[in-house]
Amino acid sequence: MESSPNQPGAQQILLAKKLMMLDNRVKSGTGAFFWIAGLSIINTISFMAGSDSTFVIGLGLTQFIDGIARGLAEGAGSPSGPVITAFAIFLDIAIAGIFVLLGIFGRKRHAKVVLMGMVLYFMDALIFVWVQDWYAILFHGLMLLSLWNGYRAIGQLRELEEGISTRGLAAMGNMIPQATPQPSVDGKTRVRNLGLVALILLVPLGIFVIMVFLSILPLQ
Repeated sequence: MESSPNQPGAQQILLAKKLMMLDNRVKSGTGAFFWIAGLSIINTISFMAGSDSTFVIGLGLTQFIDGIARGLAEGAGSPSGPVITAFAIFLDIAIAGIFVLLGIFGRKRHAKVVLMGMVLYFMDALIFVWVQDWYAILFHGLMLLSLWNGYRAIGQLRELEEGISTRGLAAMGNMIPQATPQPSVDGKTRVRNLGLVALILLVPLGIFVIMVFLSILPLQ
């Protein structure tokens, strides 16, 4: 009996497995952004509750903001103190939200966004270099490695999909519905995406500069 033209052969099955493996690697690698965001929020909750325990994978920037906010709040007293604390929590949530967005865009295979997120997390690691927290630096390095693996998998997945014929994709469609070429991006969309990436980088940096400036101001 002759096989149907759309029936996947052994080679196509192997190709489908490789596509699924790379897709899982993308999800696993970029999933680090969600861990970073979640553990950063947990660190903030723990710090506000009076605990000194932190997750080293969490962001140093949010920990820095929490520390500065506590000092400013204690110096300001009531009623300004609670306002400062609430503002710090808002900043922490906003920064964690940025990493959630990085994870979402990463799973949609936006390689440039993943790369920019890696740059952002590397810059966050410099905070721990400043305070010489080598344990946190080590785990930041491990998370960066996971993100790098996800970034590489995005490129490998795109190259593999581009090399598959339309007929091959049709044959494997039932096995890997997600393995379809990404739509082309027009100029306006590309500019908008780059603007989003710039915003992702500039907002936390701006917050960092502001908090450093506030930390060196003499308390009244």
